[in-house]
Amino acid sequence: MGERLVLDLETQKEFAEVEGRKPELLGVSCAGVYSYQEDRYDAYLEA
Repeated sequence: MGERLVLDLETQKEFAEVEGRKPELLGVSCAGVYSYQEDRYDAYLEA
């Protein structure tokens, strides 16, 4: 079995702000990844 990771995505908009509840229109502002194996949390921001 591979490494267990936790992924947390924060969006720029809410579904109420985009037409048709289309997830591709939400935008990603920040992605966080937690590694149980390394006990480490990394965050990635949109460039």
